[in-house]
Order: sequence, then C-alpha cells, then structure tokens
Amino acid sequence: MECTRLRYAASHAGDTQGLFFHATVPLISQNRPVGQINIATDQWEFLSSADLQFLSAAGSQAAIALERARLYDLAERQRIRLGQELEMARAVQKTFCQSNLRGFPASPGGGLASSS
Repeated sequence: MECTRLRYAASHAGDTQGLFFHATVPLISQNRPVGQINIATDQWEFLSSADLQFLSAAGSQAAIALERARLYDLAERQRIRLGQELEMARAVQKTFCQSNLRGFPASPGGGLASSS
C-alpha cells in the first residue's frame, strides 16, 4: 500500500523531511498488537514480494522476542516477590518459635526445635 500522505506532500512541494517511502510492519503476539516497526528511505520504491516476506518474518521474530522479554520480566518479578514473602515467613516463624520455646513447658518424650 502506498503512503498517500508522503506522495501528496512530495507532489505539492510539501515537506517530507527527506522521506519518500516508508513501510510499517505490525508486531502481533498471541493475536494482539504489541508494537510496530517502521522502515523509511529517501527514495521512492516499492517492496517486492520477497521484501514483504522478509519484513513479515522479521516482524514475527521481533514480536516473539518482545513477548519472551515480557514473560521473563513477569517471572523475575514473581520470583522476587515470592523470595520476599518467604523471607518474611521465615522471620515470623523464627520469632514465633523463639518466643514459644522460652515459655513452653517441658513435655516428657517431646520437644520443640527451630533452625535458622
């Protein structure tokens, strides 16, 4: 599809800021848009079917990379949050066990222990 805005600006002495051709490749991941890649040149040109196939493949790979980065960030945030929760649980358990061991009556054949 040709960009009519660039063509109009060029043919009516408008300012194209040195651009005469551009292509936009949507980045789709799991049937939802996650971004786009814009390619621009200072020459009028049209893309061949091989160019379109390449851009489509590059867009697919970029979308996959973005999705993997998003999932990695999500997993890392969950790992940090779970680590913080586990550390808090250890502190509560240690405090609870220490206070109970001091005031807990001795029981024949039994006892409590705690480790850090």
